[in-house]
Amino acid sequence: MAPIEYDAIVVGGGFGGVYTTYQLRELGYNVHSFEKGSFIGGIWYWNKYPGARVDSDVPVYQLWLEQIYKDWDFKERFPGWKELNEYFAHVDEKIQISKNYSFNTFVSACHFDEKSGKWTVTTNGEDAGTFIAKHLVVCTGFAAKKYIPDFNGLDKYKGIMYHTCEWPGDDVDFKNKKVAVVGTGASGVQVIQEVGPIVEDLTVYQRTPNIAIPMHQRAVTHEEQEARRANYDKVFAHTLTDSCAAGFEFGFDPRSALEVTDEEREAHFEKCWATGGFHFWVATFHDVWSNLEADKYQYEFWRRKTLERLTRPELFEKLAPAVALNPFCSKRPCLEQTYYEVYNQPNVDIVDLRQEPILEFTEKGIKTANGEKEFDIIVLATGFDAVTGGLTQMDIRGIHGETLADKWETGGLRTYLGVAVNDFPNMYFMYGPQGPTAFSNGPTCAQIQSNWIVKLIQYTDKHNLKYVQPTEEAEEEWAQHVLEASNKTLVGMAKTSWYNGTNIPGKKITGPLNYLGGVPTYYREITAEENTQYENFNKVAA
Repeated sequence: MAPIEYDAIVVGGGFGGVYTTYQLRELGYNVHSFEKGSFIGGIWYWNKYPGARVDSDVPVYQLWLEQIYKDWDFKERFPGWKELNEYFAHVDEKIQISKNYSFNTFVSACHFDEKSGKWTVTTNGEDAGTFIAKHLVVCTGFAAKKYIPDFNGLDKYKGIMYHTCEWPGDDVDFKNKKVAVVGTGASGVQVIQEVGPIVEDLTVYQRTPNIAIPMHQRAVTHEEQEARRANYDKVFAHTLTDSCAAGFEFGFDPRSALEVTDEEREAHFEKCWATGGFHFWVATFHDVWSNLEADKYQYEFWRRKTLERLTRPELFEKLAPAVALNPFCSKRPCLEQTYYEVYNQPNVDIVDLRQEPILEFTEKGIKTANGEKEFDIIVLATGFDAVTGGLTQMDIRGIHGETLADKWETGGLRTYLGVAVNDFPNMYFMYGPQGPTAFSNGPTCAQIQSNWIVKLIQYTDKHNLKYVQPTEEAEEEWAQHVLEASNKTLVGMAKTSWYNGTNIPGKKITGPLNYLGGVPTYYREITAEENTQYENFNKVAA
């Protein structure tokens, strides 16, 4: 059968994929989208582990479409996975986007043909086949490729074991079970605080203690959301201004932590701490991110607050060491509710993997140098090949037949504006490498980039262009800008971090994977390129 041809193909069913598909459809494009899950939702289709919830406040964590938000109320300040599933069902009810999707379908390859100026997309799954499109938009997000360390004997274990990104919802009963959680990143923290109070025994296998900060979860009422709803467009516009930092409604304190008085410093730390959410991360003093002395002040405040909640002195150094292992801002903090209280339980233990590594998995549990522990359930909260992994796991080949993975592994990570790549014409991505990604509210980043990408697609077709691609020089300049922005911070000082790819042993694409210049600056940069009629793109006429 001849391949089915579209104007545009979108890969992914999260915020970015849904929003891009909707925009192109409304502009009259024949667009089709593929999602490996059975419904839209992106990461929230997959994140169904105990305690899974978003870490961005409402109302900014949603699509900026009035027909969707005008009659949708969130129930909590930080919605959980079930509520987000309901939200995406509401999205589909309002804009009927699922009719543009093939679900349970994985895109395995995307190959560009210079002669036709089009992409050939190969899929596996329910809608397996070959498809052709002029424009390709890949919306796989930053956490589309799971990572499980190469543990010995992993396949030997006979009990219940899942990675958090493949958890089967509420089907696993933790009550009175012996449980292991491997990893203390975001999903590990959320699982631990959720199941800790109900298990018989809990063992946490930790490599690096998490600098978790208070979420301060609360219910949100219809009345308070209704009072703001008419101005949601202004709220979203405000998040792109210099008074905000990362797509939230707040930003850094312009004062230096080193120049205020001790009392002023303490008062501001207390204010951020009491407000909850990411205020203690991106509403703190600006130089906490760039000065080790300022960073130390913040860490010491955090440690003091954390130790006040712990009752077992033998765990103090494991959970809140006197000397920080990494600068405070070099690891993404997790928002917690009762995480530290769980460790006060006598049936909870921590295994420090730096001192006592896992030797092997056995039929009944996990073995270290101190012996074997048996478990009914093992939770693998071991993270992702983040930011680049979602793209490089596909066989994406550009104008010269080189894969995207090979390009980045041999020549270093290069994009232009975190949305396009030289030698990969008419291909775009969002919430990925060299964009604000890890340092931005997800929907904010995705929608900024989607708006820009859709305008470039319109420009390409309006001017009867066969294809466009960023110049090598533009790529190089952006990569240098990303590096310079990162070097102004302490982020690169983390020993191992998914921010720079060093959490994956042997990963070749390392360095600053995200843009650290801030969402407002990024928005200006990407808008400036649009205003020049894409002067940093090579344009080939049809």
